Amino acid sequence: MTGDISEYEYLAAILRSMNLSQFGNESDHELLYNLIKQIQKKVDSEQEASVLIYNLLTFLPPLILAFGIVGNILSFIVLTKFSNRFPSYHYLYVLASLDMVVLLTGLLRLWVKQITGNDVASESNFLCPLFTFLGFFSSVASVWIVLAISIDRAIAIKYPLKRYKEDVNKRTKTIILIILIGSGLVNIHFLFTMGLQPNKSRDLTSSCDPHLIYLNFYRTVWAWIDAIIYSWIPFCVIGITNIITIIGLFVARKTRKSLNSKEIKVSHREHYMTIMVLTISISVLIMLVPVNTIMIMLIFWKNTIGSNQELYNMQLAKTIGELLMYTSHSVNFVLYYWAGSQFRHQFGKVFFPKKKEKRVQRMSTFEPTCSKSILSIEDDL
Repeated sequence: MTGDISEYEYLAAILRSMNLSQFGNESDHELLYNLIKQIQKKVDSEQEASVLIYNLLTFLPPLILAFGIVGNILSFIVLTKFSNRFPSYHYLYVLASLDMVVLLTGLLRLWVKQITGNDVASESNFLCPLFTFLGFFSSVASVWIVLAISIDRAIAIKYPLKRYKEDVNKRTKTIILIILIGSGLVNIHFLFTMGLQPNKSRDLTSSCDPHLIYLNFYRTVWAWIDAIIYSWIPFCVIGITNIITIIGLFVARKTRKSLNSKEIKVSHREHYMTIMVLTISISVLIMLVPVNTIMIMLIFWKNTIGSNQELYNMQLAKTIGELLMYTSHSVNFVLYYWAGSQFRHQFGKVFFPKKKEKRVQRMSTFEPTCSKSILSIEDDL
């Protein structure tokens, strides 16, 4: 107790020296001590949030970048090689390309700014609108590619034979082109509404921000448009089509026994592809939930944030949401390999052809007749 009283007296002496108040007895000292402890606890909490944000933005982005760049390159190589046989692969290799753009123009830029303090987009009036356009264009296009392939799978699992007879390659490429053009037109305004704006500080630096005449547009109009086209519509449509697809898988399993050999082959092919696409779309849904929530909160509550603690909490939630969003653009290769037996087989054919040849030789040595039928099945898959 003696040590505590001396600490109270020390705090009281500080305030008396500042002519803030007079604290003469022990109860006043204890009241002051508890008050300062509460303030200190609040400061410590804000510092912890600030340190956590710093660590997240410093150490996680390079891991996500390395994982995503390597994975998307491997996916692109495999998917383009077999895209003519599997029309849905057109969606996926375009998705891998867009994911690369998202990571390089978004996450890499964020990490470089965190490490160096300099924003790459703020280096010139050319890079500012270009980086902003590419970041928004690739993000929106990639989400809508997932939306398109989710709808495609729902149709394919419900009408597999009808789809098999159509020119699916042509239709798929047309849909992809429409998505890319649409995303470009929606985000093209960044090319002339963004530029280097002088900071309010006296260090004569500039930042990549909207021109003053468009500032109100971004605050009142674009925030809603971005939330709708990037989050709300894709989230709802992907969720609904996934439910339809899952129901369709159970129905298809019951009717598969009545199909002939050709129909079974088509049904199996659509089934394997559907499982892989379901995994991708569910992953996107899960990782879009935080971004959706935060975007809604920012639209409705950004003007009500008062204390520093609320601001830090919002910044922490925003940081976690953004990192999850970037993670969704980097994990598709793992999802393809884990959920797609077709993809695993094709990955082995591209990167480990000798291993496959040895396997074929062993099978042909011991079971020459059976091996031919197995090989034909593998080629169909």
